[in-house]
Amino acid sequence: SNLMVDIKYEIITPGWLFGGTLGAEGRWGLTSGTSFYSGTNGVADISSAINLAGINIGKFDYKTGAIVNGVNIPFNSVQNYGNVTKKAFYLFTADGTGVSTQEHKIYYTKIYDNNTLIRDMIPVQRDSDGTLGMYDTVSGTFFQNQGAGNFTAGPSCVSPNLFDKDTVTIGKAINASGAIVDSSVSLISDFIPCRENQTIVASWIKEYSETETVRIHAYNSSQGWIEQIIYKTTSDSVGTKLKMTGVTPTNCAYIRISIPDNDKDVQIEQGSTATAYRPYGENICD
Repeated sequence: SNLMVDIKYEIITPGWLFGGTLGAEGRWGLTSGTSFYSGTNGVADISSAINLAGINIGKFDYKTGAIVNGVNIPFNSVQNYGNVTKKAFYLFTADGTGVSTQEHKIYYTKIYDNNTLIRDMIPVQRDSDGTLGMYDTVSGTFFQNQGAGNFTAGPSCVSPNLFDKDTVTIGKAINASGAIVDSSVSLISDFIPCRENQTIVASWIKEYSETETVRIHAYNSSQGWIEQIIYKTTSDSVGTKLKMTGVTPTNCAYIRISIPDNDKDVQIEQGSTATAYRPYGENICD
């Protein structure tokens, strides 16, 4: 059996980034900001220091060595652990008995066993209660913090924007009664998935020179119209950033926005705070 950790990380202050206890076979992990430990009693066994400045992508194999940002860092000697029977893995601690008090950033963590992906963990925030943790896409398991201290969320990798400008219908608008009508200055979005009783906020920069009305409507799971949930009529000047907030009704599964087609930086997102514009589908962590 052979374990390998593929991890994108940034060490802010030195300390254990990860570790694992392999029963009688020894201990392994990355610590002190410079050393990869592997072997019985956790003796450092690398031929050179690991440069950890900035954001790094590292592959750590407990039998052969490390590759950090494409640079090979071999062990001084080949490790022979035999048949590993215990595959415990810990973030921010050496072996589960202690807790790192240092600060690190984790972008993803993948664990392979004999080249088979057995864990693919990404930082997430659980929608139901806001709890931060690591979600494993292989097993579908949400791992919460088991140690002291608290996780802090960084910027979302994936854009919060639910509005896809590439799937809009130009030349149409939705009136207050939910009817789709012709319009020479408007567009409507495709059906945007959402949850019932969910707070949403829409923001945009007004580019239409006349008085405009922006509407968001709610639809059920069959895409049948329920009601208009938010609208804003404004004569603000061109270049003004505007927003409106509302709550989706019970049984709501989709929303659609009707907005002038030359308004820009249109963004719909969960919550009541309008964040800085990011294009739909943007991922800054790839």
